[in-house]
Amino acid sequence: MKEETDTLTEDILEMRNRGEVIICMDANAKVGLMGESISRNGQMMMEVFKECKLEIMNGKDICKGVVTRQNRRISSEKLAIDFIVASYEASLCFHSMIIDESGDHRIRYNNKNDSDHNTVIASLAMGTKRVAVWRSSI
Repeated sequence: MKEETDTLTEDILEMRNRGEVIICMDANAKVGLMGESISRNGQMMMEVFKECKLEIMNGKDICKGVVTRQNRRISSEKLAIDFIVASYEASLCFHSMIIDESGDHRIRYNNKNDSDHNTVIASLAMGTKRVAVWRSSI
């Protein structure tokens, strides 16, 4: 996992050299957004975010909702493991962010099975700057 987070950090820092950054991620990492203990993966992701100077948008006042993963069979199993992170300047573009805990925008597979992840909806005003698209190798 350390090798992957090092690669992720390098890739993000490379993108930061080109401009502002917004990343939507299924990190499978608990970072304490629900008052829970920070997991091992969470600690590693927090180190990446700190080194790359990224802010977790889920924890900002503009974000409504917390639970990003809900076990559909065990209703008590709720987690906050998916994030939108952004560089400071990019974070100023966010107007609102909603984590759809009620399921109004939930992804459904073959009209049978619901995704165990809640949809995250963000409203941004980005202006006319050029946006670079990037996909990590990890």
